[in-house]
Amino acid sequence: MNSFYHPSTLLVLGSLHRLSQEHDNCGIGAIAHLQGKRSHQILDHALTSVCCMTHCGAVDADMKTGDGSGVLTQIPYPLFIKAAEKLGHVIENKSDLAVAVFFIPAGNVSAAETIKALAAEVTNKRGIARTGWREVPVNADALGKIAFASRPQIEHLLMKRPAGMDGDTFERQLYLCDVPQRRD
Repeated sequence: MNSFYHPSTLLVLGSLHRLSQEHDNCGIGAIAHLQGKRSHQILDHALTSVCCMTHCGAVDADMKTGDGSGVLTQIPYPLFIKAAEKLGHVIENKSDLAVAVFFIPAGNVSAAETIKALAAEVTNKRGIARTGWREVPVNADALGKIAFASRPQIEHLLMKRPAGMDGDTFERQLYLCDVPQRRD
């Protein structure tokens, strides 16, 4: 048991938490609905958890730059379907939508063009239709000086399953887009 555990903390009946599993090192936290239901409350709990992770050097000397911890969620389909509509595309079935995340060197137009051209080449080769690019909104005021100086430009590439391509083939082709290609 963790020597820093406060004995006044009550155990919750039915909880998956076990005192015997506590350790005094960094790791991960998992917050989920046991029936797999989507819930904004789960996201709120996860964000609260991440905000409490200021131990083991997780904050730099500027007291704002974090260690890059974050929250992994299911794909927020309504958000991306709306983004696709803004780009002039209709996504009728959420299983027809795919999203890739790109971290592009900030302010480097040449690198951004190269990355986007390579993404187009790879998706074309795999028969994946591109819907367009979505710039991820960022609150730069929340960043410390160190994080601000090294932050990338984050963009989503929205893709749509082409007509006539079944779901398994679509998944396979998306996976193969991530496999390094040999350039001869």
